[in-house]
Amino acid sequence: MKNYIKCASIALIWGILQSMSYLKNEGSVRLSDIILQSSISSSSIVPAYLIEETLKMMPFFMFQILFGTLIYQHFCTASVYYFSRCTAKIPWFLKETRKILFLAITYNILVLAVTVGAALIFCPIQMDEVGIILAVYLILIQSLWLFFTSIAMNLLAIKFGSQNGFMIVMIIQVALITLLLLWQNILPVEDSPQVAWNGFLLKWNLISHLFLNWHSSQYPEVNRLIHNFDFSFDLNLSVLVLFCACAVMVCIGCFVIRRYDLIVLDAEDR
Repeated sequence: MKNYIKCASIALIWGILQSMSYLKNEGSVRLSDIILQSSISSSSIVPAYLIEETLKMMPFFMFQILFGTLIYQHFCTASVYYFSRCTAKIPWFLKETRKILFLAITYNILVLAVTVGAALIFCPIQMDEVGIILAVYLILIQSLWLFFTSIAMNLLAIKFGSQNGFMIVMIIQVALITLLLLWQNILPVEDSPQVAWNGFLLKWNLISHLFLNWHSSQYPEVNRLIHNFDFSFDLNLSVLVLFCACAVMVCIGCFVIRRYDLIVLDAEDR
């Protein structure tokens, strides 16, 4: 219950902060506009925009701070002998990963709900169909990313300690954002005959899947609103890629947890 209170508390804070941009808004605003403004999005790949979007990832970082050691904490408080003799390590680990997934989904739903609810106090909101579709994709993509990074943090914390595990994942995230600068001049996705190929390479940078308005969609109305670049980047692809990344991370976690008693012995030897 304590974890859910933490999750709801930080979701409430970030939702209210995001709604502040509508404090002096004149006239109504569409739900789709709120979704895009709340999401990580950039009209171009330039340093100024990327720095701004990195700051928009602060809600992600807060979630990772709180739940990036959720599984690791069991290894700090529980007896080593429990994990070395436990015959159901993998089912236990999968149960813990489900908790993190549920927290990630709950967190993203609450942040968005609070943002929309608080914005409604300041101005009328038009509930358009495009906004609802984008909201579903936003929650799915961001929840999968939080799940992926949080599981990675927990596993690295088991191996290297909580501070090191957190810092490694944070550095990787910042590095992935920095690497996006490759697509500014070296692999441009605008005004280039190699747009399709460069766009294909961009999808290999996992962080690019968080930029909602870089995507395309099979729904014409949605596509007109978000499709900024001249290459296909389907929203469904991002959901699939991040789902597969999460599945791989869970499989790695099952292997690590199954060998936990050996890890403990290795750590003691060092």
